[in-house]
Amino acid sequence: MKITRSHVRVNSGSLCQFIQVKKSKDGSLVEYPKVTGERNILNVNHYFWCYTFKEKLQDKFITRTKSVPRAKVLKLQGLIAKGTSVVKILNFLK
Repeated sequence: MKITRSHVRVNSGSLCQFIQVKKSKDGSLVEYPKVTGERNILNVNHYFWCYTFKEKLQDKFITRTKSVPRAKVLKLQGLIAKGTSVVKILNFLK
């Protein structure tokens, strides 16, 4: 699994893009989501997306992730850049 994180250092969490590599029936490796040609790092539709944040439970921080629909990725990038709280971002993703 390939993961790239946005390097914004605020308490808003981070947005990660990733691909899944699975073995097909004939033994070859296939990357999902499927893309014709080369993957463009700026194209939202060429990756799966997840939102990663830390939550404090009983004096320990636990890292949690939530999947993000591709339609909400650009808006979520803006919310993270503004420093929006994790609670508001999770409400946005519902």
